[in-house]
Amino acid sequence: MLTKWKLLFGPTAQRHGLLPPQTATFGDVNTADEIERFKNTLLAVQDAAKANPGAEFSAFNQFALLSQDEFNAALTTHVNQEMADAAPWSTSTSLAPRVDWSTSSCNAPVKHQGGCGSAWAFAAVATVEFAHCLGTGERLSLSEQQVVSCDAFNFGCDGGSPTAAVDFLQTVGRVCTARSFP
Repeated sequence: MLTKWKLLFGPTAQRHGLLPPQTATFGDVNTADEIERFKNTLLAVQDAAKANPGAEFSAFNQFALLSQDEFNAALTTHVNQEMADAAPWSTSTSLAPRVDWSTSSCNAPVKHQGGCGSAWAFAAVATVEFAHCLGTGERLSLSEQQVVSCDAFNFGCDGGSPTAAVDFLQTVGRVCTARSFP
C-alpha cells in the first residue's frame, strides 16, 4: 500500500514539502520509518472512522507520512485567544435544535492553503461564500488570496483571525472571485 501511495501522492507531497525530513530524498525503497509512519496513519484513519461512522477518511493523501506534530507545523497556525474571546456570542432568536449543513447545496469543495498559514482567510471567505449562497441561491468561489494579500490587520501566511477577516471584507464591501484574483 505504501508503494501505491508513493506513486499516487508522493510527487505532490514532495513538491509541497510534505515529506518528513529524513524522507526528503524519496526513493523507490520503502524505509522502516516510512512504513511505520504509514502504518500509524492507517491506524489513525481507522480510529477516526470508528469515532465518526458517518464520515469518510483515507490515508491516501499527500499528508500520510507526516506525524501529527509535523502536520501541525506545516499546515496549521495558532489561535490568538484574545481575538477569539473578543466577541461574545448571543442569540436573539430561537434556533433549530439540529441542522445538518453537510447536505446543503451551498457547501463548496474543499480547498488547500498549501504551505501558507492562511486558514483564517479560507474560513472567512468560506463563511462569506456560504452566507451569499444561503441568501441568493448562487454558489460563488471567492478569492482567499485577496484577503491574505490585502487585509492589513491579519498576518498573511503567518496567521490571522477569521472574524477580523470577515470584518475586513465588510469594510471593503466587496471581494474578488477566485478566478479574477487567484
